[in-house]
Formats: sequence, structure tokens, C-alpha cells
Amino acid sequence: MVDGSIRDGQGVAGTELTLHKLSPTFVRFDWGVSCGPSQIDYEIYEGVLGDFSSHVRRSCSTGGATTQSRSVNTGNRYYLVVPFNVNDGFEGSCGKNSLGVERPPAALPCKPQSLAACEP
Repeated sequence: MVDGSIRDGQGVAGTELTLHKLSPTFVRFDWGVSCGPSQIDYEIYEGVLGDFSSHVRRSCSTGGATTQSRSVNTGNRYYLVVPFNVNDGFEGSCGKNSLGVERPPAALPCKPQSLAACEP
């Protein structure tokens, strides 16, 4: 199982996740492709800054797109884009924190998690 990671500008090279404010409560998310195999879709999670295990499902599929516009909650929030392999049904990494420690999956994830190295 190879589920990949989203580019993060540190350990995984490529286009990082960016958010573009379209209105006070609507943003566009843009990110690069996963480092995993080609049959990848993406999930979006949202959490409260300061509680980095608080992320909850906001979208369990982007249809493979690397952009999505959606409403967001007010306040100090963080967002994670997590790849999942449509062939085996597992989501990949939620990324690593600033200390290099893997972030935990959501309490109610879209898919079960499988951490494996990306294919070259």
C-alpha cells in the first residue's frame, strides 16, 4: 500500500497547499499532486489552531482534483489535505508537525490510514 503525502515545502517537495480568500467565509484550496501512485483522490480536514488533534472531515473526496472552493468556519483554523489511494481505500499521511512527528488521523477519518513511503 502506497498512500503518499501532499507536498509540504519541507520533507516532501512540490506545490504546497495554499488558500485564497474569496469572501469572509469562502476560500479556494489549491495544492500539488500526491507523491503516491496515480489513482489518488483527496480529503480536506479542518481543525482549531492550538488543538492540533481536533481536525474533522470537511470533504471526503475532491474527485481527484487538486483544487476545491468551499465555505469555511470563522476563527483560527487549520486545514489538512490528505491523499487517499482509490485502489486500496486507505488515506495517507496527515503530514508532520514542526518537530517532524506524524500528525494523528482524525477521530472520525474519511478512510482508514496507511502510512507507507511514496513510490519514486
